[in-house]
Amino acid sequence: MDIEYLRSNLRVAFWKSFRQFLSRPVEVTIGDTSAKFIASELPEYQRCSSLGGERAIVRDILSHLKSDDTFYDIGANIGTHSCFVGRSLQEGTLIPFEPFPPNTHRLEENLELNDINPSVEGRALSDHDGTVSLHLTGEHVAEGGNSLVNRSGTEKVIQVETVTGDTFVYEEGHPAPDIVKLDVEGAEKEVLRGMRQVLNESECRAIYYESHQDGDDVHDLLRSVGFTIDTLQSRGSETHYRAEKRV
Repeated sequence: MDIEYLRSNLRVAFWKSFRQFLSRPVEVTIGDTSAKFIASELPEYQRCSSLGGERAIVRDILSHLKSDDTFYDIGANIGTHSCFVGRSLQEGTLIPFEPFPPNTHRLEENLELNDINPSVEGRALSDHDGTVSLHLTGEHVAEGGNSLVNRSGTEKVIQVETVTGDTFVYEEGHPAPDIVKLDVEGAEKEVLRGMRQVLNESECRAIYYESHQDGDDVHDLLRSVGFTIDTLQSRGSETHYRAEKRV
């Protein structure tokens, strides 16, 4: 028998079986909370099943969350954090921000799958109202490196609308956050500058954020509005922090 023919048939059989496996939602449990996710491709399955390597972060968020909190998920991607938070909130409010259209669509699907019905915000939070280039690391759902800052030198960009957190709260009338999760691939400073009034005046008590390389500017900005900072985990050049403020 032709070896290449056999290998080809085996590859086809493997991918048929794997795609059939991916047709079922991925269920993940942390403590008493479970969430389901759609995974149509291998990278999406890997992000859902591992929560992007942030299971400990999600667990810490849930331990600090109150049932009536307002939670901002800034850089929500496909909802690995939002779905767990939404399943835990009762009287509270979940507001996910995700400007990359393929991720926005999957985020909405995952929220619906978990019986969570917030309004997904397709604008990017930044330090100005208007538009900005979103630099893409890829064009597929669950891409995790897209950023308002061109860190990777990519030439793939799309234009997205932006709004500051201060405009979102004080001019548009949305509730201010009690807890924020911030994962914007190097644009943390811009997002926080745009919501400085919110952080200074509201009852926001915790911010979970990921910093790449030197995060001193971000730390200094948060300390200037009353937050103290603890390191939660490090992974390569990425470090996850929890900033807290007594309110």
